[in-house]
Amino acid sequence: MLTQIENATQAQLPCLLVAGSGGAADCLAETLEDTLAPGSGGARQGEARDRIRRFFPKGDPEVLQAQSFHLEASLMDALLNDRPEFVRLLISHGLSLGRFLTPMRLAQLYGAAPPHSLIRNLLDQASHSAGTKALAQKGGAAEPRPPDVGHVLRMLLGKMCAPRYPSGGAWDPHPGQGFGESMCLLSDKATSLLSLDADLGQAPWSDLLIWALLLNRAQMAMYFWEMGSNAVSSALGACLLLRVMARLEPDAEEAARRKDLAIKFEGMGVDLFGECYHSSEVRAARLLLRRCPLWGDATCLQLAMQADARAFFAQDGVQSLLTQKWWGDMASTTPIWALVLAFFCPPLIYTRLITFRKSEEEHTREELEFDMDSAVNGEGPVGTADRAEKTPLGVPRQPGRRDCCGGYCGGHWCLRRWFHFWGAPVTVFMGNVVSYLLFLLLFARVLLVDFQPAPPGALELLLYFWAFTLLCEELRQGLSGGGGSLASGGPGPGHASLSQRLRLYLADSWNQCDLVALTCFLLGVGCRLTPGLYHLGRTILCIDFMVFTVRLLHIFTVNKQLGPKIVIVNKMMKDVFFFLFFLGVWLVAYGVATEGLLRPRNSDLPSILRRVFYRPYLQIFGQIPQEDMDGRWG
Repeated sequence: MLTQIENATQAQLPCLLVAGSGGAADCLAETLEDTLAPGSGGARQGEARDRIRRFFPKGDPEVLQAQSFHLEASLMDALLNDRPEFVRLLISHGLSLGRFLTPMRLAQLYGAAPPHSLIRNLLDQASHSAGTKALAQKGGAAEPRPPDVGHVLRMLLGKMCAPRYPSGGAWDPHPGQGFGESMCLLSDKATSLLSLDADLGQAPWSDLLIWALLLNRAQMAMYFWEMGSNAVSSALGACLLLRVMARLEPDAEEAARRKDLAIKFEGMGVDLFGECYHSSEVRAARLLLRRCPLWGDATCLQLAMQADARAFFAQDGVQSLLTQKWWGDMASTTPIWALVLAFFCPPLIYTRLITFRKSEEEHTREELEFDMDSAVNGEGPVGTADRAEKTPLGVPRQPGRRDCCGGYCGGHWCLRRWFHFWGAPVTVFMGNVVSYLLFLLLFARVLLVDFQPAPPGALELLLYFWAFTLLCEELRQGLSGGGGSLASGGPGPGHASLSQRLRLYLADSWNQCDLVALTCFLLGVGCRLTPGLYHLGRTILCIDFMVFTVRLLHIFTVNKQLGPKIVIVNKMMKDVFFFLFFLGVWLVAYGVATEGLLRPRNSDLPSILRRVFYRPYLQIFGQIPQEDMDGRWG
């Protein structure tokens, strides 16, 4: 009925409304009478709108087609009441979100958070720390402001990944009406660099996306993500924010919903980037490294790492870029044995044994993509480093000059090849592997040949110094905090206390293995240098050598053949431990029962304990003592 009335009104055809006939006719007739009555003001119009909202059932989008007045108020009601269908319909009918979303309205939206929800508690803490509680007590209830939201986001995501909301007091609580009142509530670099998005009205979508994520409104968040820009980075940022909120959420059901929504956003980011990669591999690689001002100048890789988005890293496009970064300026087809030979014979770097990528191809690709700085998926401008690497269009190359990997480059050819080889991450990693193997060989040589009661020799002192460098490296890792992500409970990058960094470092089992190995080494050296404890020190160092050797497993996990097998064995050992625990319980039970039946009058406690544990262990392998077979017991 409402659709027919709207079509007739647009065609300027007369319509007959019979009051008292029931249904929508009664409501429309009453509203029309109140509107046309003399002296009807804003208060009566508001009452009419309330009657319409009470009359029509929730989720019926046809009512919006009959409301041709106060679209912004209707949109505000739809947002507050979580009606995504109404929001879609209003936006599709030409409502400008850039005109609608003001700081005051955004504060009202955050003020609609449930009283005892997680986001309400976080906003109250931010308001209290900002000193707005005192103002609220004087002037009434204060709604959350964008600076408070920015404080919460920085507390959750850190400065690296948090959107750039205004952090100071420069916020106008009474903005004027018009197009220029608030095109983009995100401030600082986001507003200045995203002028294109601001002109298109894209920034308000990001504001509403963050609002929907914080209030855990799934359908709203999906719609705002679809309509906004920065699709890939916004999907990863949403995944990160949801997982951090799920970790802090005290309500189990609410946390489960946040986790499910985070998985959906991660999947959408994976699918969208997969389409970009199939369309253009080069542009997809640049998309991963492009900084997004709306998410704190973080790249897609940084957001995915902090969100622990493993499905995103498993894609071919991401793996291709990581492989390229892993090899640096060298070609990924360079064999590993060639790198090892270059370690011991550096002049091989300048031969064809070590191949480098041709820089001419890189410059050609960059020139072809020079005009794509802000057009690939709306991911904002390229960073300063990217601009510095480009060759401007229209500037001819100097003849006779080529880069270090393709030919001659003046007197810098040798120096550049040298830096490109030793600066590649794969070279650094292989250097650590070779160095650790040499350390183990030196350790074995000292234990087998040179470890004598006499004062330490030159090789033994070299071993002590080498172990000291390993200790310094572990101290550096412990003070820096090691790895970790925000989604897994790690602190924000660069904003962790000393206790948090140490806790994060000790959470890694391989770091614990390193600490055990170095502690045993220091203990063994101390006993070796103490008169009368030489043999004890030798025993400790021999056991410590086994711990250092086990540490090789962590190094080999990066190998694509050995890595998965080591991970499988590690998980299998964890499962086998529980079976061994059950086996040990039954062995002890069997040993106690057997000892009590065979030797009821034996009072030698050491021999009893030895037989309780040792006899069942031997009987597993079929070794039964002869005295038990003959029936001779004490």
